[in-house]
Amino acid sequence: NEGKLEGEREATLKIARTMLKNGLDLSSVMKMTGLTADELEQIRH
Repeated sequence: NEGKLEGEREATLKIARTMLKNGLDLSSVMKMTGLTADELEQIRH
């Protein structure tokens, strides 16, 4: 079950990265994905 959660997290991060690349603002991406600002900062670099 832990592997499934890790896979879902990776998918969410990938989606969030795409949203940011397409110009969505951080607060919108946070609302839609449930990720934190810290998590989003890590994938922006």
